[in-house]
Amino acid sequence: MNIAHGAEPVTIGSAVGLVAAVTLATAIGNALPEFDARNPINYVAVILTIAGVTIAATYLPARRAASTDPVVALRQD
Repeated sequence: MNIAHGAEPVTIGSAVGLVAAVTLATAIGNALPEFDARNPINYVAVILTIAGVTIAATYLPARRAASTDPVVALRQD
């Protein structure tokens, strides 16, 4: 549940960013003909990297919180 909650804004941001990147890549490609900014492998690599960081950033703290005894955590506060 926690991973899905963290992945939602990343998914939306990736979709919006992909549209913006393709639009800007087209403009750059028109200005610089020798520059191929529309290589789909680059887009996939960036999205997979961001997804991997998101999974790590949401899973690791959730796993640590799940292994903590609630009674001990409440006593420390």
